[in-house]
Amino acid sequence: LIFKDALFLKFLWGRGCLYFFVGTLQLYRMDLWNFIAGGYMCAIGALMMLVGYRTAYKLKNMRKSLYSTHELQAKFAQNDLDGDGGLNVQQFRMLTLSLGLDMTRRETEAAFNHMKKTSSEKLSYDEFHAWWTSAEMVDNVDENAFSFV
Repeated sequence: LIFKDALFLKFLWGRGCLYFFVGTLQLYRMDLWNFIAGGYMCAIGALMMLVGYRTAYKLKNMRKSLYSTHELQAKFAQNDLDGDGGLNVQQFRMLTLSLGLDMTRRETEAAFNHMKKTSSEKLSYDEFHAWWTSAEMVDNVDENAFSFV
């Protein structure tokens, strides 16, 4: 229900902005413990916004390199170590590395959690391919926008 009314919370940068805002409210109280808690929340919010930006930038660069559907299927199958047709977060990280994207653990988790999955733990090839080729993702992600994460 919250994601329906507050769409910005679907994105890592949106949650970071919320944390930063809450941190600034906490700083207003002007005592030691509130200053520590507010500073911590502001730092976490800034970190989330930075990670969202870096992930969007790296994904934009990754999408510039073209892979055919056959190549994507082959790389997906290579990284599906269980053979069950789905990838977990670690396997998804291996897939992104094999596609030439050097993402940190946090960036990989952010990308994995952003994708629409029928199962919360596994990512199917169709879901990955829809995310990989979506026009919205390719067109709207640029260096000045955080629309990916």
